[in-house]
Amino acid sequence: MAFPGGLGARVFIMVLLTAASCGRPAGPADGSGSPTATESPSPTSSPSAAPSIELRTDGLGAVEFGRPMEEAFPILVELLGPPVDEIRVHGDLPYGYGDLDSTVRRVDFGGLYAVFGDWETPYRDDGRMHLIGWGAFERRTANGTRPATPEGITVGASVAELRAAFGPSLDLTVEEGCGGAWWYFWVASESPYDLLVSLTGPPTDTASRLDGMTAGAQREGFVTC
Repeated sequence: MAFPGGLGARVFIMVLLTAASCGRPAGPADGSGSPTATESPSPTSSPSAAPSIELRTDGLGAVEFGRPMEEAFPILVELLGPPVDEIRVHGDLPYGYGDLDSTVRRVDFGGLYAVFGDWETPYRDDGRMHLIGWGAFERRTANGTRPATPEGITVGASVAELRAAFGPSLDLTVEEGCGGAWWYFWVASESPYDLLVSLTGPPTDTASRLDGMTAGAQREGFVTC
């Protein structure tokens, strides 16, 4: 399914992806205010293989988009360990997300973040804080977990590997942004929103590598050049 937001939404999501490592510390990312990250179980892993988490267009690992934060957060912490940072903002379009008078919480696990919001999305419309998206920008999270798509694509993949994994679903059309061409591209999916991937350079350059991916609900079409 094509992304519903048009060029404006694509510009906006590009800004969100490049700002993945920016933020400020905040309180515990629990959704209800009672549990804390340090109280969650520590992840376990096999000494012979690093744990992994699947990057899907309909969710993150075993957690589907739309799942309430109080349920989703402990599951993610069990695999990814305590968050290394969190952004929590309330207001009109908080941190560029959401709607009027809404709250966003973006929880960073080091190289992978999960976004929760309380506004209406294709996944939920009852005002509960729920998982709405994710972003990956490292090959490993802070605790060593490996984020990868169902096709096995991770940060650092080559353009050839992207083509082989996604085939005709991958759109490598170069578009012009406010400051010239950018290297952000789309993988079509049957989910309400497509997968966004970013490259270190043009897709015609064999040295270009995947340096970020994101999926999930974003506000549509309000950023213009």
